[in-house]
Amino acid sequence: MSSYAFYQIRGEHQTARELAQEALTLAQRVQDPVRLMRAHWNLGVALLELGELAVARAHLEAGLTLRDPQRGRSGIYTALDVEVFALRRLARGLWLLGYPDQALSSIHTALTRAQELAHPCYVN
Repeated sequence: MSSYAFYQIRGEHQTARELAQEALTLAQRVQDPVRLMRAHWNLGVALLELGELAVARAHLEAGLTLRDPQRGRSGIYTALDVEVFALRRLARGLWLLGYPDQALSSIHTALTRAQELAHPCYVN
């Protein structure tokens, strides 16, 4: 488990935010698209939990633009698809920002992606 995940799970969102910001800075320095994607998603989730909804949305969407569909389908990202996770979090943020139609679209995309994966964690 990463230190970011450790603090995020414990509800120590400010520490998780700081670690995600540090990871984003490092990923930008080396220009690694997978690390950039994950750092944006992690920072977006931490910001969402801290109530910084607009900035969280920007990071979650930035991470989604970096996603490589072929790499995700081959399972290189993780056993559980982080795109599904990010889309679910983005939907929550959009809902809280007052964009229910966009939230619904995001959650439908997440559901479609989960069904495509047919991973046991996403099946009933």
